[in-house]
Amino acid sequence: MNLSTTVKKCISRRLPRLLLLVCSVFLLTFHLSAADSLAAQAALSWTAPTTYTDGTPLTTLAGYKVYVGTASGSYSQNIDVGNTTGYTLGNLNDGTTYYFAVTAYDTSGDVSGFSNQATYTTPAAPPSSALYTLSASVGSGGSISPSGATVVSQGASQTFAITPASGYQIAGVTVDGASVGAVPSYTFSNVATNHTIAVAFAVSTSTSNSITSSAVWQNQSFASQNGVFTAGFDMVPNAAGIDAVTMLSGVAAAAYTDGAVIVRFNTTGTIDARNGSAYAAAVSVPYTAGSTYHVRMVVNVPQHVYDVYVTPPGGSEITLATGYSFRPEQATASVLNNLAVYASPGSHTVLNFALAAQAGPPPVPTKGVHNDFDGDGKADIAVFRPSEGKWYIINSATNTTKVVQWGTSGDIPVSGDFDGDGKTDIAVFRPSEGNWYIINSATNTTKVVLWGAPGDIPVPGDYDGDGKTDIAVFRPSEGNWYIMNSASGTTKVVRWGVSGDIPVPGDYDGDGKTDIAVFRPSE
Repeated sequence: MNLSTTVKKCISRRLPRLLLLVCSVFLLTFHLSAADSLAAQAALSWTAPTTYTDGTPLTTLAGYKVYVGTASGSYSQNIDVGNTTGYTLGNLNDGTTYYFAVTAYDTSGDVSGFSNQATYTTPAAPPSSALYTLSASVGSGGSISPSGATVVSQGASQTFAITPASGYQIAGVTVDGASVGAVPSYTFSNVATNHTIAVAFAVSTSTSNSITSSAVWQNQSFASQNGVFTAGFDMVPNAAGIDAVTMLSGVAAAAYTDGAVIVRFNTTGTIDARNGSAYAAAVSVPYTAGSTYHVRMVVNVPQHVYDVYVTPPGGSEITLATGYSFRPEQATASVLNNLAVYASPGSHTVLNFALAAQAGPPPVPTKGVHNDFDGDGKADIAVFRPSEGKWYIINSATNTTKVVQWGTSGDIPVSGDFDGDGKTDIAVFRPSEGNWYIINSATNTTKVVLWGAPGDIPVPGDYDGDGKTDIAVFRPSEGNWYIMNSASGTTKVVRWGVSGDIPVPGDYDGDGKTDIAVFRPSE
């Protein structure tokens, strides 16, 4: 912004020996905005006097003083600028009115009167841009750049590069708690709030670089999985309108019925997955010949269900299937250890197959001493043998053994003190039915409770603090906890978690009640 003032009146001051005349003072001011990273400035210039007030020539001019203040006629600062006709004042405050004047002096020390007063108000400071923090974190097995906290201005963009270490691969990336797939980089665009990005890596267990389907079954084995695990791979359709499947099985596949977990390029041009006896998809995901589609499967072998996520080229991860059941022929499969591909018509290529670390079984905490089957206040050593449906217990009170037939293959042990007698009751949850089968130790009677559905994870605990174990399940497909309170006989639904989380209930605050909690492996 420019301001100029030309003074046409000459102001003089009579001195005992010599008077100086300062005429035609010219003031030029300008303001640099905050974007230039400089404080406001004012550049002053004036015309040098050539005569005294009596008209005699001025030949001994020595210099000038510049006066500055924030009140008219009152100058808080003066600066001897020497024999020059211009000077720039810096570090002026924004939004402030300044008053300027100049005097001249000769070699004898005689001084003129003040020049005309020039005024200038600096513009108000522009509003500062909002700042936001992008927090990046990684697990072991790789790095993210930049890491830690990165501060950016509102509207800015920031890209994070993700690099696995040797022998590792990217298992998953979550942004603000939501998965975006196993992507090698992620960009926050037009930032308007704080964000988080977290990366999980997994030991690479690639079976080979690639496998291409045909009308003959192709198989590759991998490490046996009998719990909850994640499988990731890339699929490339080699033509449009093909019928090409990628399966996980417990044997080398020779037919479709050998597959438990199946994802398919179908003849209509979309990707789907097998849900029990039919193919389905939560959303329509079209495919294009020659393009690469990353697939992430979260498989729960004990419950015979799985989720499928697909990342199209250049896109974000899409949930294709949640809580889909194994193919009926594999509804009792206890282990998966084979990758199989088949296509007719057409073909496709599967590459970069890898397994993430297998998650252990969720804990089953109870109030007091866990697994105290004889009520002596000590935990008893016990195992449940799914292949036989038998419980083998060593009672600490008598040091005797006890074998109880209770359960079948595929059942999940969920022991707890359901009747509140201080002894742990033998109990199983049957995922295929959603039923809880309990032997009450107080009365030696049995109880069957329908509470759950295929895909649910049993999470018994004393959520209401009445000393009895409550029947409860965590539904990964919804992120909901369904709890049956034994004290009141009422039910409670709490949303806490997302698909892929592992429920870890426990009394974390020591109040005698089981707390709802999840562990998120991807973070």
